[in-house]
Amino acid sequence: MSTRSAPGVTTSSSCGADRRGLSKQPGIFDPGDEMIRRISPTLFAIFLLASPVAAQEVAGAPHDPVAAKAEGDRILAEGRAADVFDNITEDGVTRLRHKASGMICIFDAAARGNVVRIYPQSRMTPNRGDDVSCGSTLMGATFTIYATRYQVMPSEAQDMASSVAGIRDNWSNVQPLTGAFGVASVEGRPTPLFAAFKGRHPYGWDASTFIILTHIDGWSFKTRASGPVADADTIALTAGLMSVSSIPPPKN
Repeated sequence: MSTRSAPGVTTSSSCGADRRGLSKQPGIFDPGDEMIRRISPTLFAIFLLASPVAAQEVAGAPHDPVAAKAEGDRILAEGRAADVFDNITEDGVTRLRHKASGMICIFDAAARGNVVRIYPQSRMTPNRGDDVSCGSTLMGATFTIYATRYQVMPSEAQDMASSVAGIRDNWSNVQPLTGAFGVASVEGRPTPLFAAFKGRHPYGWDASTFIILTHIDGWSFKTRASGPVADADTIALTAGLMSVSSIPPPKN
């Protein structure tokens, strides 16, 4: 993936893991842990996927705008989500906007597994559309972006701890993943929390997995990406690009 300058967008390097590892007590977040921390900006910038040129560069060859629009309609129909998302596709990249949060889901129209999901209402998410996600498969990796509006919003640390606990509960042989991972952040927005692991996926394959999480205007936005350990750097960078291009800026 090429990198070029774009004002206000930075990547950060996430190097190594705390030798202590994560807290041994499930679901407890340790703010001092090196594997879950605020991502610091560095000196170079990257294109946002929100840019049509950048999105096509990441996703591959440009697609027919009519086909991209049709793919958006198909995704919404399959997910029964037309009342929760708008199809805002205008070029060869499929874009769906979550009406309530403003999150924009970006899809390669030719990718496998393009999907939106509306999760069942619950005590914590009482309204339809309070808990949604968009997912796709690219480069042999799965990418999912969640938008959730909780009735009582947890702190970012609590939210991340719950996500990490979910990985530990469902994956096996989970270990902190070390590496110099470039993750995108945007000037003027909260810097997200980041976590990286490797382990045995519930479907039985060894994989790397990443969490990027931030809270904006009463919404929890979480990006999850999982794929081959050998491609961890590319997966982390792609997840970061997707995150900053999909999550709306703060209103204030």
